[in-house]
Amino acid sequence: MLAAASLSGYAGDGLPDGFSEKPVGRFTVSKERHYRNPAGAIRHFLATFHKNDQRNHFCVVGYKWSDGRKQVWVHWREPQTLILWGGSRYPEYVHESLIMSNRHLELATDTVPTPTTSTAAPISSPKPGGGPSPMTAASVARNT
Repeated sequence: MLAAASLSGYAGDGLPDGFSEKPVGRFTVSKERHYRNPAGAIRHFLATFHKNDQRNHFCVVGYKWSDGRKQVWVHWREPQTLILWGGSRYPEYVHESLIMSNRHLELATDTVPTPTTSTAAPISSPKPGGGPSPMTAASVARNT
């Protein structure tokens, strides 16, 4: 089973102070040619890693910066993983592009807690019926 969500609000809300530049907005991932059909890419990802026999929840968010750059992050709730998705410039390979992502952040091991003196707001997915548990902003400890 596959469930997906999107986030609402200002693009840079809740990001840690360590971001030297915050995104100026979000974009609809499924409307970009490099990421067409994110649900299909996620299904292919799950089948490839033999995780399609269990319940999975994903949140896909596209960020854009003032200079035109775009990034897509995928939050996979069950293993508490963030994936930087590069998409594909070849339409026939978009469904395979998520499995080729080389930036996977395991939230339990690849991040460190934000100090209690931080003013960063909690990051959460406002999804009816729950959604991913709220996370406090975290600093990347490795894989950067």
